[in-house]
Amino acid sequence: MPCRTIVQSTQALATEAGLALERISEGVNQINERNLVIVSAAEEQAQVACEVDRNLVNIQDLSCAT
Repeated sequence: MPCRTIVQSTQALATEAGLALERISEGVNQINERNLVIVSAAEEQAQVACEVDRNLVNIQDLSCAT
């Protein structure tokens, strides 16, 4: 295999590897964005759960008082 062919093959492989790394990086960014959405939703659900818990305690207190 001539040296020039080896160089061209190596360049092509390097280009393909670079493109693959770009796609991987984009995928990681998308996963990170989704994780932020999930974290935000989980925090909101935790707040709602706390509020429901407080309301249940208030209902229990009111029912015991009557």
